[in-house]
Amino acid sequence: MQFDDVPTSDVPASEREADEPHDPFWPNKAILRAFTQAFIQQEIQKAIRSFVIRFLTRRFGSLNEMTQARIGKLPVEKLDALFDAGLDFASSDDLTARLDRSESDFTVPRFYTT
Repeated sequence: MQFDDVPTSDVPASEREADEPHDPFWPNKAILRAFTQAFIQQEIQKAIRSFVIRFLTRRFGSLNEMTQARIGKLPVEKLDALFDAGLDFASSDDLTARLDRSESDFTVPRFYTT
C-alpha cells in the first residue's frame, strides 16, 4: 500500500488544500480552520476579561488578586453582564456582591452529576 492510496481525512477533496502533500499526517484545511477558530475565540475571551478588569480597576481602584481571579473564572456572558452592572455600582462592595451572586448562579452540567 502506498501513501497515495491512504485517505488524508474524511473531509472531501474540495475542502482540502489543492497543493497539500499526500501525507496522511499533514493537517487539512478543516483542521486548520477549527484550530484557528478556537484560538481566536480564546483570545477574544482573554481580551474581554482584561477589558472588564481594567474598567473595574479604573472605577474602584486596584482590585485584589482574589477579585481578579474570581472575574477571570466567569464565562464571557457573565463578564458582559458584570460590565453592564459595573456602570451602576456605587462601590466595590456592589462588585463583591455581584460576584457572589454570579458564582452562585452557575449550574453544574448534567454530565458532572451522578
